[in-house]
Formats: sequence, C-alpha cells, structure tokens
Amino acid sequence: MRVGAGRTRVAGPRRKSRKGATAKVFFYVISPKPDTLTRPSRYDVFIREPLEGEHCPEDGKGILLKSGWKTGMGLYSAYIFPHLMDRVMGRPGFQRLRSETLQSAQGEVLEIGLGTGLNLPHYSAGVSRLRAVDPAPLLPERVATRLAAVPFPVEIMHLSAERLPYDEGVFDCVVSTWTLCTIPDSLQALREIHRVLKPAGRFLFLEHGRSENVRTAAWQDRLNPIQQVIGCGCNLNRRIDRLIGQAGLDIVQLDRLVMEGVPRIAGELYRGIAMPDRTGINLQPETDGRGATRSSAPPR
Repeated sequence: MRVGAGRTRVAGPRRKSRKGATAKVFFYVISPKPDTLTRPSRYDVFIREPLEGEHCPEDGKGILLKSGWKTGMGLYSAYIFPHLMDRVMGRPGFQRLRSETLQSAQGEVLEIGLGTGLNLPHYSAGVSRLRAVDPAPLLPERVATRLAAVPFPVEIMHLSAERLPYDEGVFDCVVSTWTLCTIPDSLQALREIHRVLKPAGRFLFLEHGRSENVRTAAWQDRLNPIQQVIGCGCNLNRRIDRLIGQAGLDIVQLDRLVMEGVPRIAGELYRGIAMPDRTGINLQPETDGRGATRSSAPPR
C-alpha cells in the first residue's frame, strides 16, 4: 500500500508483548529498489528521502545504498562472513558481555551496527523504542526472528553511521558493540553520536581495539591488513578511548578487559559509558585506561 511520496508500507504481524498486550512489529528498511529485494513478509519498508549531497537514482524510488545489497557485496561478505560472525559473536562469553553492557539502556535508544541482531535479547523493558543503523542487511530472516521477541518497536535503516538522519539531542542512549572497529570514519561516526545524544544521554560501548601491551599492539599492527580483508573492514588496532574523547564525549566509566578463549590481538576490549561534553572537545590522555577499573585474564 502506498502511504506517501517515496514510501511503501507492507503490513507487519501483531504479537503479544511481555505484558500480554498485542503490539505491532515495526521494522523499517531502506532499499534502493524494494520490488527487487527478497524480504520476509513481516517487514515494513521505508524508503528515505535523500539527504543533502546524496545521490538518488533517476527513477526516484529511494536513496542508493553506499554499501550492502547492490553495491558490491561479494559472496564472502554477503553470505559467508555474516554466518561466521553470528556464530562466533553469539557464543556465551560474548552474550554475557552484551548483557552487562546493555542492562542500563533505556528510553529512546539508537544502536550503531545492528549486524545480525545479537544485542536484541539483551535490552531491558526500560527501552521505549530502538532505532538502529547498519550499512548492510545481514541475515534478515534471522534478524526478523530476533525482532519478534522484543517488546518495543524497532526501526532499522541501512546506512552508514558517519551521517545519521536524526535531529540533534533526541536519544537517551546510543549503543555500539564490536562496531567502531569497522566503520571507515569512526571518528565522524562518534561525532554524530555526540550530536544525537541528549545532554544527559549516555553512550554505551563495548569494542575491541589496540592493546596496552607493546608486543600485542605490534602484532595487531602487523596483522591489521589481513584482518581488514577476512573481517570485512575490521581493524584490530584502533584506540577506542582516544577516538571517543576526540569526538567530544567524556568517558565516565572505562573497563579494559581481555576476553578468555579469544586470541589477544582480537580480545582486547574497551567497555564503558561516555556522555556528551558540552563544554568543548575532550581529548583523552594517552594512558586513559590506567586509572579505570581493570579486569583481565593473564597475558597469553
């Protein structure tokens, strides 16, 4: 059914929430040509008007994706890697960390990098609505199944986080888990996170990145070009705390962790909470992690 210029709406299912009430599933997906994509019937489809400077196809059906379907995703990145990622990142150790990180998310929440929806079961009933962005629709059937279990409406837009289509100061919470490693311009994405957070909003992050151990960091630098290929753009050696500070966010809690059962070059984690620093750009010091709570496995 047509509901306005540039929009196509497909009826979604109704399901019972945790309180027993019936609620509509809201699932919005950006697509350049919705009639050519295979999608589950439960999807609502939203075709966004182009932002300033973005290219819109001549047929006017919507904004072209910069990555993802129809934009060069090969067999490995479109099919093989999503399944591998979902299997590895869905292991109990990863799920425990997700639960610990997301338990305080509430209100209007934005998730950067939805992926295959592994975070969805870990949001509490305090979330009133979840919006999510991801440049590519990974395992959409699996994502739809996970969406059916949450009690709040969800809106998903397939675009990169460097330019978010939201007004300033609209989110109570922004979430990023194992995502900043892959965004091409992660600093710009963090500046956008700063922009869309409410003054008292919180940025919850759980990311892997550069080790404080000199030998481990050296190996991260050596292996990073290979990781970028097999990890579809993933970087091993980004200083997550410095990037967050350079974007004008003030880190109020930072835990440095080393995951058990994961090679240390990929298991060095930054987990914490940051808030907008409205007084100016806050540059985090080189040794920011030293004064924070630290919990780690013995060096391997």
